[in-house]
Formats: sequence, structure tokens, C-alpha cells
Amino acid sequence: GLEAICNAIPGDPIPIACDGLDDDCDGEIDGSDLCRKAAYINVSAENVTELHVVNEDGNGRAFIATDIAGNDIKDVRWLYDGSLIVFNFGHGIFVALPDGSRITRVSGIGGRVGDTLPTPSPTEGLIAFVSDRDGLGDVYLVNSGRQRNIRRLTNLEREMYQLEWSPNGEVLAFIVSLEGGDCDILTIGKEGGNTTSLRDVFNVGSFGCFDYIRWSPNGTFLLYGSAGDIFRADLEMGEIRNLTNN
Repeated sequence: GLEAICNAIPGDPIPIACDGLDDDCDGEIDGSDLCRKAAYINVSAENVTELHVVNEDGNGRAFIATDIAGNDIKDVRWLYDGSLIVFNFGHGIFVALPDGSRITRVSGIGGRVGDTLPTPSPTEGLIAFVSDRDGLGDVYLVNSGRQRNIRRLTNLEREMYQLEWSPNGEVLAFIVSLEGGDCDILTIGKEGGNTTSLRDVFNVGSFGCFDYIRWSPNGTFLLYGSAGDIFRADLEMGEIRNLTNN
């Protein structure tokens, strides 16, 4: 008899969802080779940092890169579809295939600038990062594909500590330092424009500083840690709630 393997309507290619389903109706589980790998950093007995990739069953280990002259590998991320590993090495942002081949610099100009905090979009091939190439610190975007045009997103020239994409890949949230040791959380759309300050939105005189920021799955809340507590900022209602009250 006949057996339906997929009831989706054929259409334009979509990102691999890593959901264990045949989303593109080709008769195979999508991304079976890409969605079951883990990237990790190993520090050898000689204090050398190495980046590796391994299959979920512990086999198929691949060596990606090692530090050179003290340039540590850090901030390792996967591109949204699992096709590339994104990492910070020395003063630049690099990408590599999961098998360790085709390591390519996508940003950074030797030792003249510091590009850090690579943060891939959850929906497309954009990589956000922080750079001091035009001042103290600003957010930039670069495409992970062949046309790697770098675009400046902010014009703040401040210390920045974390980047977080909204779940739909349309907005970036990030922590900036202010005078007097205070901090703020700013958001900006991926097309640029003005930033939105949580201090202004919620009419807060001082936030102190933050341990981290995270988006809720539906993108309506920003969670952040501060002074040992977890707070939820409701972007639609304009309310902040302390979830832990430690």
C-alpha cells in the first residue's frame, strides 16, 4: 500500500529546524548530519586551547583549530542551520565547516582591531559582533556567506558585554556600560536605526549592572540577572518583575 511520508506543501527552501522531522518532504530527517554534533573547547596539559567537533554518540571527532601565540579560541557558536561553526580567535571572527575544513576569517584586520562576541542570527546567515574598529565599542553585522560585507549597526562607542538575538532574528539586545559603573540594556533592529533603552522604557533611574540577558521564547520578555536575582522585563506591558527576590 501507499504511505505518506510528509504532508507539507512543497515551497521555497527553509532553514533546518533540527526538530527531528522531514520538514522539506525529501523522505529524510532534516539535518541528520548537522543537528547531531557538538562543538567544544579543550585545554591540553600544555595549556593549549583546541576547538573540536564530535557526533552525539562520541564518534567522528574532528579537530577544528588551535590557539597560536596565546590567541585563545572562545565564544563558539553554530550558524542557525548547523552548516558552520562560528568562533572568536585572536582579534577576529572565523567560521569553519563542521569537519574542520575551510577555516575562514569573516572579520578582523590583523591585530589592529578587536572583534569579539560573535553571535549568529537564529534565522539567517548574519553574525552580530562587537568591534572597536571605529572607537571604543559598537555592534556590527557580517554575512557568513561569500559576500561578507560588514555593516555598522550602532554608533555608541561604549563597552559592550553581551549580544542576544530575539527569537525571530529581527532585534538585538545588548548590555552597555555607562558612567559611574552603571549599565543599561539596549535593543536595536537588524536594519539599524535608533536604539531603545530599557532604563527609558521602564523609567528606571539605575539598573546597576547585569550578569546576563536572555529573550523569552516568544520574544515578549527580556530576562536578566542582577545582584543575585532574576528579573523579567515585559516589553509589551512596560513592567519589570523580580522573579526570585533573593
